[in-house]
Amino acid sequence: MTTYSYTLTLRDGELIALEEALKFYLAYCDQQLEDGPCSPFWAHRESILKILARRYDNVQLTSWSG
Repeated sequence: MTTYSYTLTLRDGELIALEEALKFYLAYCDQQLEDGPCSPFWAHRESILKILARRYDNVQLTSWSG
């Protein structure tokens, strides 16, 4: 099985939009899973949780006024 690694650079507003979209889809997945596990919602839910857990792992400050 081939595995890829992706580097994605987001600005603050883009990250906020992505977080909201992921949370919205996470809620949808949870709703679909109320009757039990079904594909692809279980896998998507697990991936979303991993993404949200790692989203601040490589933060770099690019500008500052202070």
